[in-house]
Amino acid sequence: MTRYYRFNGFFEEELKASSIAPERLDFKNRSLENLFFLFQSIRDPSSTMFLSETPDRSWLDFWKSRGIRFCDFRILKRNAKKVLQVSPAPVDKVRVWEEWGSISDLSDDGEILYSPEKADLSKRLNSKILLSRWKSEYGFQDVPGRILEKVSYLADLSSEWSELRPEKIVLKPSFSFSGRHKILRFSSVDVGDPTNFDLETDSSWFPCVAEPWFERTYDFSCLYDLSAGVPTFSGSTIQICDEKGKYNGAYLPTEKESEFLSSHLEPISKELAKTFSPEYKGPVAIDGFEFYSQNSKKIQRISEANFRWSMGRILLEFSKSEILPKRKKEFRENLSILPLPLKRPIPEYSQTISDWGRTQGVEILPLTPDRYASGKSYGVSWVLLGFLENSRETTRERIQKFYDEWRKRILH
Repeated sequence: MTRYYRFNGFFEEELKASSIAPERLDFKNRSLENLFFLFQSIRDPSSTMFLSETPDRSWLDFWKSRGIRFCDFRILKRNAKKVLQVSPAPVDKVRVWEEWGSISDLSDDGEILYSPEKADLSKRLNSKILLSRWKSEYGFQDVPGRILEKVSYLADLSSEWSELRPEKIVLKPSFSFSGRHKILRFSSVDVGDPTNFDLETDSSWFPCVAEPWFERTYDFSCLYDLSAGVPTFSGSTIQICDEKGKYNGAYLPTEKESEFLSSHLEPISKELAKTFSPEYKGPVAIDGFEFYSQNSKKIQRISEANFRWSMGRILLEFSKSEILPKRKKEFRENLSILPLPLKRPIPEYSQTISDWGRTQGVEILPLTPDRYASGKSYGVSWVLLGFLENSRETTRERIQKFYDEWRKRILH
């Protein structure tokens, strides 16, 4: 029996479009496939990964020199029907099929086919609208939330949240990535305000969930495995998000911080597994944040739940793996997963950034190459970053300093 894997990093777009791998996202998805390829090679080296192109040779050599045995891979291409099909085909008749997010089936001749049954379940589990209703029903709505079915409902918030009076509100479509939302000024939520809302271009955001937009102190993700309605806590990460909530990586919290988050989310994770997703088996990330409201700190325990693999889970699993240098315990505790901006391909990228990192007191492990098979730069490469020495600075401060040096020394 063979276990096959596909990375569909734009899973939410597939759910939204009710189709497999929208062509417009081919290259964006391709730049992250290697991360999942490396992850599955460590997790399950006897499996087979489906990739859009052969990974960069120097990147493969970098990891092989560190003892990684990559799993087999096959190349995906669109056939005459514009359906993704693996080459060479066919595939084993006795097989297991897994994805970043579950939405498709793998046919005997290697075609990846949209599965209405899997898609229906994934749409229900990953819907922000359905989750908002569930939070309200079970008393887990830590911040006000309002489901807006139509654009015209937007103006109702002026009276409903007149006492709260948030400076801004955020509109979350049912399926979206972190940061793919719309932020509006609360003082001008009237639909007719041309400086705030374009009726023609922005009506596609509806139906959606509207929530107040708060000043956050930090974002977090608690990671679980669900099976038969029972959650098993795996760990947590602190998410790095910009001022608009866009995801820019994550780092591991201290043991004390992780225990704090786990205790706060325990009742939610148990109820979520039992009443919202009893039939689901697999990884789930429950995201939330700490914020300021009316001059006091509060916590939104569950902002959203992602029933799929996540970058935070990848970070957590890598932190436990043997790919990391067997050095001080502090190295693993200071570990982060980050996107590095790139302007152009860098010769011998993997070894070059690894060597440069040591001059900065950090260990840099490239989770992806820096270029497509054509030689064109990805524009962004993902890495594991570990600090080799202790510091009184916070992890976030150290990461920011690292980015400053990266831009000065590498992107100049």
